[in-house]
Amino acid sequence: MPSTGVVFFVFNARGVARLAGNSALLDGVDCVISGVPGVSLDILGERVAHLTLEQALEAFGITQRAISTPESAYCLALMDRDVIGQVLPKLGVNADESIRLALLNHIGLLTHNAFAFELLFRALVGNGLRKARFFRFHGRYRLIERLEIRTLLQIELGFGPLLLHLCNEAGIKKEHVGQGARLASFKNALRDLLLLGYKGKTLFLRSRAARRPPEGQSVDAVFITRARTEVVAAEPIMRHRAGQGYRDIMLVDDLIKSPDGTAAASRGTRPWNPLHGYSTPGEIARIFLTCISRRHSAARRALASRPERVADWGFLGKKDIATQIMYTAFASVPELLVHRLQLGRAFGALTPSAVVSFDTVDRWGALQGELALQRSMRSVMIQNTSADDVFYPWPLAMDHLVVGNQRLREIFTASGADPARVHAFGLPLQDDVLTAGNARLDALINRAAQGHSPLRVLVATQPFVQEFDYNAALVESLETAASDLNFPLVWILKPHPREPLGKYETVRDELASRSQSVTLFNGPFEDALSEADVVLSRTSTSLEFAALGGVPGIAHLHRYPRDIVDRLDYLRSSVNDKSYDTSGLRALLRAYAPEKRVESLEAYANRRAEFIDEFFPGKGRATDRVADLIASGSSGC
Repeated sequence: MPSTGVVFFVFNARGVARLAGNSALLDGVDCVISGVPGVSLDILGERVAHLTLEQALEAFGITQRAISTPESAYCLALMDRDVIGQVLPKLGVNADESIRLALLNHIGLLTHNAFAFELLFRALVGNGLRKARFFRFHGRYRLIERLEIRTLLQIELGFGPLLLHLCNEAGIKKEHVGQGARLASFKNALRDLLLLGYKGKTLFLRSRAARRPPEGQSVDAVFITRARTEVVAAEPIMRHRAGQGYRDIMLVDDLIKSPDGTAAASRGTRPWNPLHGYSTPGEIARIFLTCISRRHSAARRALASRPERVADWGFLGKKDIATQIMYTAFASVPELLVHRLQLGRAFGALTPSAVVSFDTVDRWGALQGELALQRSMRSVMIQNTSADDVFYPWPLAMDHLVVGNQRLREIFTASGADPARVHAFGLPLQDDVLTAGNARLDALINRAAQGHSPLRVLVATQPFVQEFDYNAALVESLETAASDLNFPLVWILKPHPREPLGKYETVRDELASRSQSVTLFNGPFEDALSEADVVLSRTSTSLEFAALGGVPGIAHLHRYPRDIVDRLDYLRSSVNDKSYDTSGLRALLRAYAPEKRVESLEAYANRRAEFIDEFFPGKGRATDRVADLIASGSSGC
């Protein structure tokens, strides 16, 4: 741990570049710390000690659960049922629980970084912090959402005022440097309006273009999907239930960014309706215009009544700051109202007895679960993705939550979810993958035994939101590691469905120009597994699917905090290898040299068997048990 007497706090890559270009700014500084996740400090080199936010949190033992526990308590106080019930009608919202619960989970995500920074600052004070230096800023506090969208983003207003407050509170000297952006407040306000306008325009156009659902449909269950991965996850359950005589349908509601659910449903074989077919363009326009015009007064009213309810939370509990947090959170209300309108219409027209949703332990899941409860429908949430070990304000929005393994179950029950309603018998999406994985691994061993062959590395990217490009760094690390191998390598680039394909077409062409053998795979990940000998990723759940699918995985964790290994089962387990730098990655690849490959694959087969025994006790029966939950509310256990 470096000395932290004088710390320079930076909050974006632009600030880091200013430090790198002007060494005088670092005079007298003991350490530079980034206050936002994903901001790399590597260009500072060895001129000064530096820690990313992730490294600093790890150094002080500040866990995600430690951050989220006060955060959840704050959200529950801020979103007090009686107070919010009086406020929502100002936005044209019926004062039922669905919108309040949705905002409850949403505010937890929005304020997470602020709580992390506050805990880190207090730890630094305990470690001898005397002075905080930072770039000058102009403007009041602004809680900012969608940090991955850089347009007009002035992130310093999301952290600078908080830093000033913490310094004053602890008696720490402050030093502003530089001029600062005088139009920061205006830019953030314009950015906020543009984001709202873009969402409204997108939903308006989708509602106008969507085909209208046929009259007289009646189904047993609806499956709500918002992305290709969820359409794929719904397929085995719907196929299984169709064989039992049930009539189910998918309601497809594409994500605003990187929409791919409709295209996937169109290519599939299961019946589906576009959720936007249950609204009109005029309704979308009215909802957005009403919320935009009334949002500011609604936020003020939310803190006019009983502002003392959040007074115990310091900076975030100040009336003007909490009002600003509500203002930012209310930007999500138009989307939520549209979703509620469309689902209500769909439920009324289709008269289902059950609703199934995916990967939405957030604002969407809270809304869907409450609507199902109001209509006395059975509801099941299937969490296909992993989840951080945090305290969730509203962890169980539906009757039942299905997770992939026991560790995830413990995360949600620790947040207060009823253990009898959280099930860890595996995921239907994994059933077919697991069955195919046994045969795929045997085929890999047979292929390796036939002699020398190139090592086919499937590079699975992730839709990161941080400023630092983890995917580009992963490609760079692999290229560097491969340059010193004495056997051929074949690259298979597999972009995440929510990433633009064009970005990786450029990467492919650049690698090919340097004599690399590269292909770009745009199909389902499960199909890509059949083309690979090894899967390389960061922390993606693709590594878990690779393990189930019988293909060895390597998690390249360079620049990640070491505690990430303890937060994800498929990293904590020995089933996937871990590398923390380029030399470590090179050593792991060498284990799959032609002359060693059979031995390495056989060792991997043993690790995989242990992993499946520990984390996937259902061994391919998840579809049956989820189908039982949907049909009767019991898993047949």
